[in-house]
Amino acid sequence: MIMKKYISQYQNDKIGFQAFLDQNPILAKGAAEMCAQFNLSMGAWRLHSGKTVVFVTPEGFDAGTLEYDYRHSGPNKGKHSFQYVGPFVSKEKRSGIARRTREASKITGIISAVTKNGEIPKTSRILEKEKRSLSYAFGALKADQAPHYGIEMSQRMMAGLLVAVFEKNYESIEADKDKYLLEYNKYVAKVASIADSRKASKRFYEGSTAIGIAQDNLNQGVCYFVCTATKLNDTIVMSDVTRYNSLRDSPLASEAAIIRTYMQGKTDNPFLDNELNMRLADEYHADIDVACGYSSSTEAFWVLIPNHAE
Repeated sequence: MIMKKYISQYQNDKIGFQAFLDQNPILAKGAAEMCAQFNLSMGAWRLHSGKTVVFVTPEGFDAGTLEYDYRHSGPNKGKHSFQYVGPFVSKEKRSGIARRTREASKITGIISAVTKNGEIPKTSRILEKEKRSLSYAFGALKADQAPHYGIEMSQRMMAGLLVAVFEKNYESIEADKDKYLLEYNKYVAKVASIADSRKASKRFYEGSTAIGIAQDNLNQGVCYFVCTATKLNDTIVMSDVTRYNSLRDSPLASEAAIIRTYMQGKTDNPFLDNELNMRLADEYHADIDVACGYSSSTEAFWVLIPNHAE
């Protein structure tokens, strides 16, 4: 049962996983060597054309897969191989092997190649990628964008305004005074909105609780990563990350319930399979003071809750 210590704490069916490893000792031994060498754990198993183990980092981030294949018939009868697909594997494509895949007949060959090429899946490297998605969540506050005031004027109004400003002839704008007032009021409202946005952004930048919603390759659903995040200029700093299979088991259970209730009440919000009922979009929800955003499906969708309320 030596393999048991390498089964991830985030795997819900540890008994089933142990049975799979017992039935596939060569794959189990190879996966255990990868875990010992790179400080990983086995998060899940798959049965495709070959047999596969899914790795995770100690913090629960996806760290790639290891597949073992033995040919019982055909031109490659008797051939066996390991294939590792990792988040940082990058090589020239050859012999039909995908760019993100390392292949070898022995697990030591995989370990050597991954080490030599700097492809070890570490949480610190994964978080650097996740900061890209976090930047979209911070960006949803729109504090750093050039303001667009949405002022609309006809050519005649523009000409009248130029005459009034440069020739001090205010009769040129008298006929359209009500229209000018309307555009001015829009401008004043926009200026106030920008000021509120920048004020809100400052609170988020100075410190937020961040919830990452990610595809769970262990239990076939979604999982959640919780940390704190700050932004200074273009630099995002994240604290240590804690993974939860459910937010109900996290310190954010009450906040999650509030967000979920709010999102369920929005008629324009399609239901999504996560406990916050959030849609995948870069948005700031002023009513509940929450920002969210993401950059791609390969990274988590991040939700930001400022540490200090308005």
